[in-house]
Amino acid sequence: RSPPLDVLIRSSGVRRFSDFLLWQACSGAQIHFVDALWPELDLMSGLVRPLLAYQRAVWSEKRRQRRTLRINALAREAGGKVE
Repeated sequence: RSPPLDVLIRSSGVRRFSDFLLWQACSGAQIHFVDALWPELDLMSGLVRPLLAYQRAVWSEKRRQRRTLRINALAREAGGKVE
């Protein structure tokens, strides 16, 4: 069994999802459309940029979660109600 997809790169510039198994993607999967055809896909525009965008999104989500945990811990220490 394969793990769920985190990043889906659709080449050829076509913005449709036929022939993809979207049910394998996780709820936070990022979908990137690239204009080049698969054989013409270069490393930078076709793979690196979508992967860096995914990495930035994951890091910012983790940072948001840590900030929320820190705020909740400070509120509990101060005797405040955390919602």
